[in-house]
Amino acid sequence: MRSLNAPPPPPPCAGCGGPLPSSSGRGRPRRYCSTCLPATAAIEKAELARRWRQLNPDRVASYNAERREVTSTVVCTVCASPFERPSKARHEVCSHECALARRRERERGRRDAA
Repeated sequence: MRSLNAPPPPPPCAGCGGPLPSSSGRGRPRRYCSTCLPATAAIEKAELARRWRQLNPDRVASYNAERREVTSTVVCTVCASPFERPSKARHEVCSHECALARRRERERGRRDAA
């Protein structure tokens, strides 16, 4: 007969049915033994994700649309030529040469101000 204060015995492994090691009492109880865990957990997680995507195609489509980069046309601050950039980027110049020219102008402005 079991003592009233003793914890219940751990359930068997959901993968192979073997005994599970006793837990420390903290966190979520284990479902799989160490030999079944890697293969079973990965398959289960992938299956759940695949099922969720099938049940929520509108949410998947909106998530994918947000991830796509949209380009916008902006004007270079140095040479005034239009160029394409990703909408989330903060590029202000069209090329490496314009970036160097802009840096030189800033350094020249700092020296003149000092």
